[in-house]
Amino acid sequence: MEVKKYAIYMMWTDRVPFEVIKVISDKTLEVRELDADLIGLDKMDPQNTQEYKFSSNVNNQMYRIRKSKRGYWVHKHKKFLLSDVPYKFFDYQF
Repeated sequence: MEVKKYAIYMMWTDRVPFEVIKVISDKTLEVRELDADLIGLDKMDPQNTQEYKFSSNVNNQMYRIRKSKRGYWVHKHKKFLLSDVPYKFFDYQF
């Protein structure tokens, strides 16, 4: 089974990147949050462009996410989507 390298935690408009550490089965993955350092922000841009540098941190907590019947990856009501690239977004509008 080909699995993507990253999982993106979807929090309303915010996004938090996780790395896939281990494939347990077709329906279970172990993930760990990536550290993200903000390196660029253009608040005047209507798109609110943000650039981050991502790094792995072995001290971050690991989670087991499971594939739901609807096709999402979940952990205790947290929804994840799999991705080939890490992505973080913080919505400054709220």
